Amino acid sequence: MKNDTFRFKQFSVKQDRCAMKIGTDAVLLATLPRFRPVGRVLDIGTGTGVIALMLAQQMPAAHIDAIELDPGAAEQAAFNFSQSPWAASLHGIRGDFMDFSAEEKYDLIVSNPPYFTNALRSGIPERNLARHAGESLLSGWLLKAAGLLDESGNLALILPYTSAASFIAQIPPESGLFLDTYIGIRSFPGSEPVRMIVILSKCLSQTDEKSFVIYEEKNKYSASYVDFMKDYFIIF
Repeated sequence: MKNDTFRFKQFSVKQDRCAMKIGTDAVLLATLPRFRPVGRVLDIGTGTGVIALMLAQQMPAAHIDAIELDPGAAEQAAFNFSQSPWAASLHGIRGDFMDFSAEEKYDLIVSNPPYFTNALRSGIPERNLARHAGESLLSGWLLKAAGLLDESGNLALILPYTSAASFIAQIPPESGLFLDTYIGIRSFPGSEPVRMIVILSKCLSQTDEKSFVIYEEKNKYSASYVDFMKDYFIIF
């Protein structure tokens, strides 16, 4: 298969056992927020492991845990970690996030979450598992994530733009999470947003609003996209 391996400048990602292949959402979540270097990171639903790997490149001294429910994807992510320059820092965990526990809190939690409740389900069970969640699961998921987050930490997610407002409205008050930053992502200048990166924290402050455009025009990436991806993509 042509897309079995995705090669970056400093690492490669095998993805033939993963239902969800590397896509734009993952690489944008890993780069657009320009996360400050931290000590402990948790990647929920790591899939191929690409977000964890990109974060390891950004902050090689961080301890990064990456949990994945699907057995095939979990094994493949662990393999990708073992072949990377940051094998000692990356820790793949096979299991259900809702059953996960950690002795220490995390400074940063990231996820490309299973929140596509309005989308049609595919005929592939693994893709459905990766892309769909009910509202009750969302509330429990956020409470769980908040419990693992350090008081000064951030929870960052990427969502379909059409789901973002509903997601924000459903943040349980008891989670202690507040909207810190959101980044609206457009394919082209002037087009409607298609994705939103949402960053939550436990500190109530004025929300920072940002926007990002992927393409300057058809088949031509924006200068901003190139700037964010040049340290990772071989084509830049």
